Amino acid sequence: MQIDIRRAPTYNSASLPAETPSFFVVSARKFSIMMALTLGYYLLYWTYANWRRFKKASGQSIMPFWRTLFMPFFHYSLVMHVDKKIVGMRRQFNWSPGLLAIASIFIWCLSLLPVEVPLEGLFKLVLLLTVQIGLLVRVQHAINFCEGDPRGDGNSALTFANWLWIFIGLIQWLGIIASVLLIHGYDFYDFGIYD
Repeated sequence: MQIDIRRAPTYNSASLPAETPSFFVVSARKFSIMMALTLGYYLLYWTYANWRRFKKASGQSIMPFWRTLFMPFFHYSLVMHVDKKIVGMRRQFNWSPGLLAIASIFIWCLSLLPVEVPLEGLFKLVLLLTVQIGLLVRVQHAINFCEGDPRGDGNSALTFANWLWIFIGLIQWLGIIASVLLIHGYDFYDFGIYD
């Protein structure tokens, strides 16, 4: 038997140890809930978890903390590593990884633009967060596919820590909405809050 050393090594999902996933598996439902209810802060944890698993599985000397902190500069690379694993496994997943990564970074950059009117800011936040979730859910589907858990069943339940972050996020959402209402002259006495 001859071995062709010119061929790139391929991933075989059956030969990969189940305890060493290359990327962070989570169900699309849980991902969407966590992103929406934490004002998108879940993206930091998600990014860190993906880079940490990638470092462990690949053996590359990367620093997940810094790649998370500077996420916009490393997001494209993360998505392309997912695609590289799918291609290396000789599997096909119908997606455009480069386009999804660039669009996600673009949406993140748009979220940094200032807005003067608070109501427009709230609308912008909800719109951009919704679009960002839609883009990243597609990336998550690809991650789940390449890790052999297409629906993310292995991480679909909300944990105590998830509920804690959701609670903190809901307090932030209430604060934002209350601020917008106050700035626009809504009287909380009319809502029966301060009776």
